[in-house]
Amino acid sequence: MATAAQGPLSLLWGWLWSERFWLPENVSWADLEGPADGYGYPRGRHILSVFPLAAGIFFVRLLFERLECSGAISLQPSTPWFKRFSCLSLPSS
Repeated sequence: MATAAQGPLSLLWGWLWSERFWLPENVSWADLEGPADGYGYPRGRHILSVFPLAAGIFFVRLLFERLECSGAISLQPSTPWFKRFSCLSLPSS
């Protein structure tokens, strides 16, 4: 049964990634591989470089919160911010 469905699925897959469907007339998928002059286009795997950066920022935040809550570092209140936001009131429901 898997071989019977292979024909329609490959036909659908071929149509979905067809150059005629996604690209203008004079452009092919080979043109999008990258220019020859050393510059390149972004690729899908480049998004993966964001995850280690986000994890690093998250762990720095956790470390900062832990140090601040344990009293190892103390923060001084910022009076201009308190003055600015103390005049704002929450809407009553």
